Amino acid sequence: AQRDALAADAVLLQEAGESIDRVIEVLERAVRLGPPFDPTGLQLRLRLAASYREPRARLEALEGLLTQGDPGLIDAADAALREVWKPLKGEALQSLLRRSRRGELAPRLGVALAAAEDALAGFHDVARLRLGTRNAAEGLREAPGSYSLHTLRGLLDARLGFPYRARARLQLLLQVDPTSNLARYALAEAAAASGEAAAADALLERLREDDPTGPWGDRRDRSPALSGR
Repeated sequence: AQRDALAADAVLLQEAGESIDRVIEVLERAVRLGPPFDPTGLQLRLRLAASYREPRARLEALEGLLTQGDPGLIDAADAALREVWKPLKGEALQSLLRRSRRGELAPRLGVALAAAEDALAGFHDVARLRLGTRNAAEGLREAPGSYSLHTLRGLLDARLGFPYRARARLQLLLQVDPTSNLARYALAEAAAASGEAAAADALLERLREDDPTGPWGDRRDRSPALSGR
């Protein structure tokens, strides 16, 4: 009950124009009060992540959610990150890599998510994309039912030149949830990279129809496989 009351308070504070720091404080208290991965806990964590100003803080808030099987999480995480995303560098990047080397799962998933957001933003550092793929694969060994990690692995495989492997993974994912925007976009990349231009165009057209305000046109233009489509 207290968690629900705090969640409602956060909404009222935001609607009243209170400072975002105050909203974050209330959401952080609510998050600490209940189970981390029940439906309410997941929604609170997503709202909290989207409230932070900096990419690094949003990434750290989201990385621990990626083990869950909920297909909607990866689209929500992507939506929270794309508003502010700039490829991590300097201390922000080094901090993420240090945390990932300690053996904990969550920061390793953060590496995979950061690599995918880099790719979607048009940042084509092969070493970082490969590092993301490796961490996604390690995460799947511990959380094989994670829809989010399978989506990230498919997107990174498509971008790194393994489109047939990516297509196989993503087509299976879309049988589970055919509405996932990021999985459909990743499949369009894989289809284009494997020479299936008509299939890629059809996927992109459906995405634009279903989510006309989404980032799909910009991401298409930043993709080596889809640019110009």
